[in-house]
Formats: sequence, C-alpha cells, structure tokens
Amino acid sequence: MKELTNNGIGTNVKRADPILTTDEEAMWDSGVFNCNTSNGLTNIVFFYNCKLFGFRALDEHKQLDASQFRISVDTIGNKLLHYTGRLCKNVQGGLNNRNVDVKRITQKSDPTNPRCLVTIYEKYLSLIPREGRFYRKPLPHKANDGSIRFSVQPIGINTLSSKMKELFKAAGISTTDRNITNHSGKVTCCTTLFNAGFSDSTVKSRSGHRSTAVDTYKRPLETLQDNVSKALQPPVPTSKNVKQENDLSIAKSNQHSFEDKENDNSTMTINVPNCINKVVIFKNGKRYCLEI
Repeated sequence: MKELTNNGIGTNVKRADPILTTDEEAMWDSGVFNCNTSNGLTNIVFFYNCKLFGFRALDEHKQLDASQFRISVDTIGNKLLHYTGRLCKNVQGGLNNRNVDVKRITQKSDPTNPRCLVTIYEKYLSLIPREGRFYRKPLPHKANDGSIRFSVQPIGINTLSSKMKELFKAAGISTTDRNITNHSGKVTCCTTLFNAGFSDSTVKSRSGHRSTAVDTYKRPLETLQDNVSKALQPPVPTSKNVKQENDLSIAKSNQHSFEDKENDNSTMTINVPNCINKVVIFKNGKRYCLEI
C-alpha cells in the first residue's frame, strides 16, 4: 500500500464537483428551469431535491414517493415544505440503525423571491398523484385550461441516472475538466452551507451524514481561498517600517556600489584609526584636507 501511495496511485480521489452559483443562474436564464412547462418544472424539482435535501444516490430518486412531501402553514402564515426520508445509504434499517432517525427537513418559504421553492414544490405536488412515484413523465401539451400536465408513467431509471449532466448540456454549460454527476447536488448542498459558516451539525442535518465523512464534501470557494491566502501573508508594513526598509535598501545599494569601486585599480583604500579626525592628502603638488 505504501509503495502504491509513493507511486501516486490512489492519491487523487475522483470526487463530484459542486455546482456553481453561475451554473444555477444559467439554468434559470436559459429556460432549463421553467415553472410554466412540465419539463422545466421537472428539472427544477430534480435539481433542488439534490441541493435542498442532499440526495446522493440513484435509489433516493428512484424510490422517492410523493407522500414524502407535504406543505403546511406556520403560526404567522408562512408556508413550509416538509420532506421525510426513508431507508437509504446512511439509514439502512436493522439493529445497527434502530436508534437512527430518518432524515426530516423543513424548507421555509421566501415570499420576496419569485423563485420560492416552497411555492414551486406546491405547484408540482398539485399536478401529480399524492401517492406513488414522485417523478412523472412530463407531457408536452397543456390541458384545455392551459395548465401543464404529467403522465401517470414514472420517469425511467436511465433518465434519472444522467439527469444532472443533461441539465448542464441543455443549458449550454461546459463541463470540461469538471466531474458533474447527480452527486454534485449533494456536494453543492454541503459546500454552500460550509462556506456560509454553518456548523457541522447543521450541515449533517441536511446532508444526512452521521460521521466525519461529511468533511469530504467541503470544497472551498475561490473567494474563500483568496481570503485564506491573504490571511497568511506577512503583515502589511506601516509607513515608518516602509521608510526604514527603503533606507536599508538604499544603504545596501550604495554599499555594493562602493565595494564595486574598491575593486577598481584607480582606488586606494585606507583604514583610518578612530582617533583620527582629519586626513591630509597630497596629490600632484596639491594639498587636500578631509575632515572625517
């Protein structure tokens, strides 16, 4: 194992990359996310199932049931979206998990945001059966009253397995040198919360992690990396220090210049004792007196 590591084998773990805010905005701007079409609405709920609720594996999407979601209203009239998880990778049932609760997440509405996800999920849930498979095939034609429609048939596993890549492709977003998968949504969920300063326990409450494995989902933002780099730089010198450093630099420069001249054959170097204050020099019949 050590030999493999020394040879660089297994040191670069291929992990899913997070989805950037610019990617998300591009999906809205391009119409890939669209509340007024069945396909666009399907894209929205799939993407935010990953980002909001930390869906990771295909089975979480494949086994998702409409009954796992419900809408409620709090005491001041704000709507809430509730999601209750089931058995998954982190909660598999059995004796080892008898004291482990399933994931329970509440997303609060934001009336100031026209893209409020509680409103969007409420619309989607009103258009599909209240029980059974959550993802239904979108129908291209609207009903007579202009409402969008969904088939009773569920979306296939193959379509769900590559859905995130298809969203990027449809929005014209390049994935060169990026590992974008369905797992990227969960990574984005954790990364966004970590970089926003939320505690590990808060992140775990969304992601469903029960161990330190959540740390592998941390991806520092470029701005955060820039701030870290600046924090580790030497302290910025004060104006006094700048002057001293400049004077020292000039002195060193003059010293080097003088030393260069010393090596010249036309230069004589005289070591004068400290008790001497005046030096008299005769050259070509002329007398030169130097006070030092």
